[in-house]
Amino acid sequence: MKTSVKNTLLIVTQICVGDQIPVSFAAQGPNCRIFQEARVIDELPILIKKAIITSNCYDTECMNRQRREVPIKLRLSTGIISQELPAEKRVVRNTNIKKLMLLIQPTDEMSKQIRVELNENAATRDKDLEMIKEWLAKQPHLPKFDDDQRIMTFLRGCKFSLEKCKRKLDMYFTMRAIVPEFFSNRDITRPVLQEVAKLVHLPPLRGLTHKGCRVIIMRGVDKDIPTPNIPEAMKTVFMIGDIRLKEEEHGVAGDVYILDAAVATPIHFAKFTPPIVKKFLVCAMEAYPVKLKEVHVINISPLVDTILNFVKPFLKEKIRNRIFMHSDIKTLYDYVPREILPTEYGGDAGPIQNIHMWMKKLEEYGPWFAEQEAMKTNEALRPGKPKTQDDLFGLDGSFRQLSID
Repeated sequence: MKTSVKNTLLIVTQICVGDQIPVSFAAQGPNCRIFQEARVIDELPILIKKAIITSNCYDTECMNRQRREVPIKLRLSTGIISQELPAEKRVVRNTNIKKLMLLIQPTDEMSKQIRVELNENAATRDKDLEMIKEWLAKQPHLPKFDDDQRIMTFLRGCKFSLEKCKRKLDMYFTMRAIVPEFFSNRDITRPVLQEVAKLVHLPPLRGLTHKGCRVIIMRGVDKDIPTPNIPEAMKTVFMIGDIRLKEEEHGVAGDVYILDAAVATPIHFAKFTPPIVKKFLVCAMEAYPVKLKEVHVINISPLVDTILNFVKPFLKEKIRNRIFMHSDIKTLYDYVPREILPTEYGGDAGPIQNIHMWMKKLEEYGPWFAEQEAMKTNEALRPGKPKTQDDLFGLDGSFRQLSID
């Protein structure tokens, strides 16, 4: 069985574990691309001789420009394969490439554990959702907001506490009015944001930990690079967070952050002033349904120790206890499984540059981000006193302890 495909977008999908699909593929012309590991390979021609499905995760091994057997470990999304395959395994054309960059959702068994963790009751969650929507509709200062998925993500992040969810949603829209440096001009094609994407890696990993947590890596590319525009870098983090509000369809148990300090220098840290750090932390922790489970700092140095010793007094004890320092990458594997980590960290999920291509999703969401510019409070209509930056962050920019659940 052999299928020759030319000038066609080819992506294999819906293949069962153990299937072997011989595919002869001669890629020619500018309209022919292969999407693998959520990235576009433009070097042509590329020839695939055989694809062997080996697992049910989204990870793949890279292809090169040689004839070879390519192990695919990926539920891919579109393309053409032999019509001799059973109908249920045939692939449809022209499926949006966005499907390649979907975050892997929890398995059914993991979802059960997560629902217990999040206090989610399938019998009452829809009623909770409607109660929040009714409350939102009655608030004169809040925009019209009926995004069920995002509201459900807030409910899950608040463990279905309706009052806490209301406070978070109010802050979510308030920050968009009060902190335009983080929440306006969110166009990833702007040169300053393109520069951020080149200088730092900020990808959420597609896989989950065994406890159902999402892992986010933050790392600089090179110690000799200039420090990126810090407010714009923080803006990028919130853009990723907003996409996750929509795409964590079934919820996760929490977030795990890996902070790689390998290329951090005093020059880089000097740009992180206390006021900007405080503003970022308040926005992240009080306006987003964050469930911070762990922070892992790797490639530590005396400089990193100094910075952490500066920050820790402003965190509550339970949060300080969630920060782990790793002088050896192997100790990280006790918390984050190797199969979801990038190659650079001894993992099996491929190079981080390929995972970083998830950032292309920010371009796809460009029109949506433009629409979201209007999704903010009208402080003139807020019952009682309007909110100001001084109310939220203080006059002197000093820190206070942040409460993180």
